[in-house]
Amino acid sequence: MLNTYEKKFEKWKENSSSNSEKKQECKQLVGLIYKEGYNITVELLDDSVSATIQRGKFKIKDK
Repeated sequence: MLNTYEKKFEKWKENSSSNSEKKQECKQLVGLIYKEGYNITVELLDDSVSATIQRGKFKIKDK
């Protein structure tokens, strides 16, 4: 009887949706945005995103 439940449990673990490989990326602070008069200045803390910003691949979120 115990072996039957262990087999069913193993099958359940294989087919469980909670065990899927969905990794959610965390937010990471890579820069700061300042307003100076009419100009906007972006100060990068991580230079690896410079190319992405220059290509214009970013989103603007309003709160």
